[in-house]
Amino acid sequence: MKNPITINATKYPDGYLPKIAYHIANQNADKLEYFTAQHEAKYGKLTASDISKVIDMVVELAEK
Repeated sequence: MKNPITINATKYPDGYLPKIAYHIANQNADKLEYFTAQHEAKYGKLTASDISKVIDMVVELAEK
């Protein structure tokens, strides 16, 4: 039987970052705060690398 933590890590390698980016792009502050708190509770504080990924995702969403 596979370890569920490993399965979740490969299924959602960026954690809540895509949801954070989506709500930044849609200017939904309440959801942004919620998913940021969820991400930090599970994965720790956002790192510079995380923020860079979020920025890239927001730019990609804005181009659509």
